[in-house]
Amino acid sequence: MLRPEAAARVSNQRSPLGAGHLVESGLTFDTGDWDEAQLPLRPWISPGYLLRQAITVLVGAGAAGKSSLMITWAIALTFNRAFHRMTPQHPCKVLIFNAEDGPDEQKLRFSAALRSFGATPANLKDLVVRVSTTKLGRLIGRVDGVLGFLPAMTDLERQITSFEPDVVMLDPLIELHEADENDNGALREVMAHLRSLAVRHNLALLLAHHTRKGLITPGDPDAARGASAIVGAARIVATVVTMSQEEAISFGINDKVRRNYLRLDGAKSNHAALQNGEWFEKVAHQLANGEWAVTVVPWNPPLEVVGLEARMAILAGAEAGSPGGPWSPRLSSDPRSVRHLLVRHGVTTPKCQADFLKEMTSEHGFAIEDFKRANRSPARGLRAANGRPSNVRWDRDFEL
Repeated sequence: MLRPEAAARVSNQRSPLGAGHLVESGLTFDTGDWDEAQLPLRPWISPGYLLRQAITVLVGAGAAGKSSLMITWAIALTFNRAFHRMTPQHPCKVLIFNAEDGPDEQKLRFSAALRSFGATPANLKDLVVRVSTTKLGRLIGRVDGVLGFLPAMTDLERQITSFEPDVVMLDPLIELHEADENDNGALREVMAHLRSLAVRHNLALLLAHHTRKGLITPGDPDAARGASAIVGAARIVATVVTMSQEEAISFGINDKVRRNYLRLDGAKSNHAALQNGEWFEKVAHQLANGEWAVTVVPWNPPLEVVGLEARMAILAGAEAGSPGGPWSPRLSSDPRSVRHLLVRHGVTTPKCQADFLKEMTSEHGFAIEDFKRANRSPARGLRAANGRPSNVRWDRDFEL
């Protein structure tokens, strides 16, 4: 309990509270009521993706497609065009700093991405600033033992002040600071400095960040490498993950090309519902100078997906055969048609049935061979690589 003289001093220093009363410390004390209908809307640049005065973090492994996705978003924002689910609210100006790609490499990658929009570099003139560096590219480092802005950040902020972008993209986070990325206190300072940049210039800040080692689950905020303060300081976090082997099997994608597909999943969103399973495909374009460059385009999985459990059951059923003998490869109403086996396990559309039948012969070792029925009449059926079903007379086994 305060002594009387101390209580008097505190009382004399107090200011009366009112609606939105601001004291010198920067704290706001608000006891007033409000009209809900008059509250300002959140300053979304793209709802669920980019918010002014806030940080969005894209988390993904190296070569997963983060940088390509950021480039396509930059173009889509500039043109005010939706790119898959990312929908701008108005045309934007974008500044993108890639600390790993030089000016020419950035132009190559932008050229490839522009093909997807039916546009040319001239359409981006004065709307996108591409920033690169011939040095380390550090923006934040220790000066006299204290983390603060380095000369590169001073130059960058000067450009931001002049250009007035709606969105600033920085890629990757690890190249932008000198702090120990596992030090929560240091990374909290780094993120605070970056957020202050977003607040001062009323822009949305998008950061690319690497994942930790090991298996990454789509939509897992703990996938981010280093200090938890990185995710903690962001308002929006999304993961970029390459298609898994199980997903490739489910979608009927050859394992050799599954790394051409990536998915974007919401991992944290303070102000909007999380988005899950937004798919993209990597596409290579040959440019006018003869070089090849890769971009990403929206991709939608097949409408009818054969899950791993159903897939294994179909293959086992095909190996066992039908009650009337080997399954017929004809997709018909015949009792021996493999169509009945496929429908039993949820493969109902003609296209998906035809695609799965093709997959059985091209990837799972099944062959279409001649055999003799019990009455010795000829027929054709599906035969597994191990020779099953084996309770029939396959013609090939009796060839001289």
